[in-house]
Amino acid sequence: MIMNISENAFDGLLQLLSLNISHNQLAGLTPDVFNTLVSLRTLDLSYNHLNSLDNGTHSIFGPLLSMETLNLSHNHISIIKDRSFPYSPWIPNKLRHLDLSYNTIPILTSNFDNGLTKLNRLSLKGNIINEIHQKMLGNLTELEYLDLSRNDLRKIAKGVLQPWPKNLKALDLSVNKIKSLFFDDLNSYSTLIKLNLSSNRLSSINEELIERIKQNLTLYFNGNNSY
Repeated sequence: MIMNISENAFDGLLQLLSLNISHNQLAGLTPDVFNTLVSLRTLDLSYNHLNSLDNGTHSIFGPLLSMETLNLSHNHISIIKDRSFPYSPWIPNKLRHLDLSYNTIPILTSNFDNGLTKLNRLSLKGNIINEIHQKMLGNLTELEYLDLSRNDLRKIAKGVLQPWPKNLKALDLSVNKIKSLFFDDLNSYSTLIKLNLSSNRLSSINEELIERIKQNLTLYFNGNNSY
């Protein structure tokens, strides 16, 4: 089991494309540990004990501007800060798949979208999310799949799902405690073809939602109870 990684552990690996350090006991990462991995496309840090994504001044993933897939699931991450992910004003973002499932994130803020403009899939399943700030989706314009299942959400308030990602096809809100759900304008969600609201506390279905079901939306509503 790896507990620490020295700062120069990856020196000379300029052409490395994939790195798997999952299922270890990493609680933190040495500042600048990934500085030489400029070609890395896939990084798996799942099943560790990580609780922070920065080194005090900037993101530990800052140099990984070629990264397309990042797996941080099953850690102890609780805070997403500004520029937690690779970002450069001169180089286009390439991160497409981000897995933050089964961490301890309680709140999603508007800082969440920095460095994620090209993200296609985002999983936040199995956290303790109980609040989503307005405009959290912000610049996630390429997002197609968003998983917020198995959290502690009690409502989706007005403005939370705006601006709507123009390509979003699937939204999973199952196994929460949602009693109220506000869609600003269902007509603007024309790309959505799958919505999972199962195992919540909803007692009725929005009329506009029924109209969308008649078109091309698949809705999962089983296991809801108004208690």
